[in-house]
Amino acid sequence: MTLDKHGARNTALKGMLIRAWRERWTPSQFGTQIKTILNKSSAGEDVELADQIIALSANGPSPNKLLLDLLDHSLASQLTTYTAVLNSISRFTKYNLPHCTQAFLNLVLKHKSFVTCRGEGDDYIQFSLSLVSLAAWLLNTASNTISRLSDSADSKVDRDNLYLCLDLMTWLTTEDTLISCVLTAGKLHDLDLQQELIMAAKGLSKAVEQLHTILPSDTEIQKQLMNLTQKLRSQELSLLPEIDKPKSNLALAIQSLLSFDVVLDPTSDLVQLTSQLLAIMAMYRVRVSAMVCELTRCCIMGLNECSDRWDAFTLLKLNRLVAKILENRKDTTGEVYEGLLRCLQYSHLLDISDATFKVNIFEMVVTSFSSDKRKSPLISETECKQLLAARQSQLDKRNKNQTDGEFKSNMNGEQRDLVNIFKADTTLMTIIKTFEQRIAISESFENLLSVMFHIVKGSSFDLLLSAASANGTLPSLLSKLLYFNKITQESMGESNKDAQFRAALFDMTFLMLIYMVQCFSSKILSTVEEDDVLFPRWARLCMTEPGNVKPLESFKELEGTETLVDTLLQQVMQGEIRVQVIKWNQVCASVHEVMKEILMGLEMGSINQETYNRLLHLLASKMCCFPICI
Repeated sequence: MTLDKHGARNTALKGMLIRAWRERWTPSQFGTQIKTILNKSSAGEDVELADQIIALSANGPSPNKLLLDLLDHSLASQLTTYTAVLNSISRFTKYNLPHCTQAFLNLVLKHKSFVTCRGEGDDYIQFSLSLVSLAAWLLNTASNTISRLSDSADSKVDRDNLYLCLDLMTWLTTEDTLISCVLTAGKLHDLDLQQELIMAAKGLSKAVEQLHTILPSDTEIQKQLMNLTQKLRSQELSLLPEIDKPKSNLALAIQSLLSFDVVLDPTSDLVQLTSQLLAIMAMYRVRVSAMVCELTRCCIMGLNECSDRWDAFTLLKLNRLVAKILENRKDTTGEVYEGLLRCLQYSHLLDISDATFKVNIFEMVVTSFSSDKRKSPLISETECKQLLAARQSQLDKRNKNQTDGEFKSNMNGEQRDLVNIFKADTTLMTIIKTFEQRIAISESFENLLSVMFHIVKGSSFDLLLSAASANGTLPSLLSKLLYFNKITQESMGESNKDAQFRAALFDMTFLMLIYMVQCFSSKILSTVEEDDVLFPRWARLCMTEPGNVKPLESFKELEGTETLVDTLLQQVMQGEIRVQVIKWNQVCASVHEVMKEILMGLEMGSINQETYNRLLHLLASKMCCFPICI
């Protein structure tokens, strides 16, 4: 049934094309009539249309111009695709019809600026394979054209065809970087097709050796053909020289990548982002200086989102990202300086940011690249002074043009002190060193609590976490908090005061760890060995996370005991939870069972509402981690 429908549709298409030729239809008339046969929701119809037009247009010694015009219209109105047309042309092997060959070469050359793909993932793969087929066809066409020239060196059409092949091979390899990238992807995807391309390249290489006897006046074409043949058969990407002027849409290409890394993946090691930016640099053909300029510009625009993560990335992580880009490039001397100097052309953006944050944004960014903030500076002290002087001259000129001598922002957004990020970076190093020096004895718990209090006070902890995620010290901070949480989870035979300090330190570190997981997800615990530490297991099994459903049975894996549940329930009913001779990890693993018993007591009437409220207040006020574990 399917084959019959396919054959009937092919016959109908062929009949309509012949009718269009006989009646000399206009392209718009053909476009209206062809829709009575084609159904855009059916797969393969674009291929049939392209195949029929290509076949019928090359029926005689000269190409059918009307049918080729209809093919132009079909491409423009998306009745067929470039993938289908390129594949159809690649199957043309009537090299004894040089005028038809020339028509198809001219068709591709005319459309080269518009060749693209629209569709889903598989369509893009097929598009890349069609480019490989086209490349193999160009190589075969060039070698057959040279063979025809050896028989008739005066054939003008064959000479023209050879130069057209040369132009299209240049387009595939070096002229259009995007097409070159897609072609390379196609060669890597289908090895059989790549072998056909290599065989075609070998055939052209042999044919080129005779070219100096055929065209002795044009010695350059032989070198060009050999060079392009090598590039087409190679699996390495052929890139054009970098251009100095950045393209206007470069910022649009990198803004989303930066935003993803800053907002959704703040703990990344920048490896993936660096490879993505290097690919963009290759596609847009820009120098490192242009990328540095646009990265800085995007980060300064991101600062207006009022997020500590953007502050930390711009001032602490941007210089690391640029350093990784430089590691993969050659001859980068002075590129960072030139890129930062280019940022001054966005003076209005800098002025708005300065007025919003009451600080010289450009100075802070430049400082982050200098020896003040890096052991291996990306710019020298002289370059740093020159950049700051250039910005200061802009500020002086701006202030002279202001009637009141001060630039005012018309933005009413939240103001925050960006200098705090530098302070948080320094403070974080001090805190980690302090944690490393603390020994696991009860006498040091009071001092540790004092340090913890200063960390969580106000918005300090948010700043510290943003700085830690940007400078790479988050794993170290996490390991220290896990260590203190572990050593304080068991109280065995100590004074009541020390036991209270131990309970408070366990509670505070537990809450800090929860907040870290909420900010960066549980993946930050992936490298932590659970062993006998409660928190990693509890976070993996029981902590609620968006989009991550966890069964209630997971609580059983925390190893809570029925005996401890009864003891805790008795203590709660008496109005006091003891802090001596107790294992807080087991308490947290059992407290949800205590809540279950209280709810059952309320439902069965064993306790009244007043008692229920009193028990809830006790559980919520004794330890902050209890309500979370429940």
